[in-house]
Parts: sequence; structure tokens; C-alpha cells
Amino acid sequence: MKALIHQFFDDYTRRFNDALNTETPDIEGMAACFASCFVEAGLAGIHCSRNNTQLRDMLPKGFAFYRSIGAVSMKIGSRVITPLDKCHAMVRIHWQSLYRKQEGNRLEIGFDAHYFVQVIDGTVKIFACVTGDEQKQLQEKGLTPYS
Repeated sequence: MKALIHQFFDDYTRRFNDALNTETPDIEGMAACFASCFVEAGLAGIHCSRNNTQLRDMLPKGFAFYRSIGAVSMKIGSRVITPLDKCHAMVRIHWQSLYRKQEGNRLEIGFDAHYFVQVIDGTVKIFACVTGDEQKQLQEKGLTPYS
């Protein structure tokens, strides 16, 4: 199970980076990373989503936002896979995100995300994600305005 999850997040990272560097990202590939319904939790609250056309419409807008604030790439700084049972795990990823600010300076921001995944018949799906206050970090680094 750990090897499948390791490869899954390598592929997820590759798709994310491809999406940052093209106007036509692999939306179907990104959507396939998520379960039919999933939960996102952070300081802004808890949001439940369905893996449907609304998700496929939202993903390109999310990538466009990251490109607009100078996102260049994401890489996995570290990962810890904690099996919960024979088909579920919690995965803590420390992301290192690279940005190019408007004045041309490069900026790296690190943050953690906790993913809850299910592995059935060799297929990994994210069914929940817990993150910190990413917007605050982006604001503090001057990438987005304070609201």
C-alpha cells in the first residue's frame, strides 16, 4: 500500500506542475485523484465536494489562480504515510512551493497538508484533506493582497 501511495503522490505532483505550466491541464487526471465525494478542512472551515462537472470546472480556475500569483512549481519536501487499516492511510506531505514574484524574485514557501486516502484494487483516491492557513502565508509573502 505504501508504494502505491508514494507513486500516487509523485504522479499527483507531476500533474499539478504540468497544470501550472500549461493552459490545458490534465483535468481528468487530477479529478481521478479524488473519491466520488471528499472533504477539505482548514481554518476557513469544512467544505464537502463531489467529484463531478463542478470539480472539473473549478480545477482550471484554481490552477489559473496559482499561475496568476506566480506559482512555478510544487515539490514534495517530505512525506509520512501512516496506514490506518488495510485500505486507508493518512499521508502528511510537506510541500515546497516555488513562486516568482512580479519583480522577478523567486520565493519558496513550505506548508503541510494531511491527506486521507483509500486504496482499493490498486487504486488510490483522496477522500479528505486537512490544511493550514495557506492564504495567510501567501498574504504574508506578498503574493496576494490582505483582505
